[in-house]
Amino acid sequence: YYDAPPSKKKEYKERNPKFICDPHKLKQPCVVYSFGSWDETSFEIGIDKITNSKCQVHTFDPAKLPPASIADKFHFVTHNTGIAAKDDGKYKTLSTIMNELKHDHINIFKIDVEGFEKQALPNIQATGLFQKMDQVAIEFHSVELMKQGMDILVQEGFQMVFARREDRCQKCTEVTMVRM
Repeated sequence: YYDAPPSKKKEYKERNPKFICDPHKLKQPCVVYSFGSWDETSFEIGIDKITNSKCQVHTFDPAKLPPASIADKFHFVTHNTGIAAKDDGKYKTLSTIMNELKHDHINIFKIDVEGFEKQALPNIQATGLFQKMDQVAIEFHSVELMKQGMDILVQEGFQMVFARREDRCQKCTEVTMVRM
């Protein structure tokens, strides 16, 4: 769990802290994917701080990326790409992204893609890539999407360890699930 100090919230553009289970126990080499940053960097900064820069952190957003100075300072890589069910311009499947980055495992998969989880999650399941993840932190943008997404994640062997209503979106719920 990371929450920026009050003096840094504006600089880091933090809106909400995220919950991650046992970040100090992440297996090395540690790989973190963060989809849907929209220039909000508290998650990436938090991972850098709580792991002492020991994780490869990649943040993905097709519309708005954080400044390079913040990415450099906190050791994460930005990608002007979104996640999708099929490759199409700035949008790519998780399989394509992992192949391009030469990753075969994701320790933490954070996704906040404004409802597009409806298309992304079934594709990730169909390609078997949930089996290559340890934790999923996701913001669901409706009760219907949460039910669909939770069903998929439970089928894939994840258990919920954290959930809360998102304070900026009355229909949204943030959930963290881990492979047990």
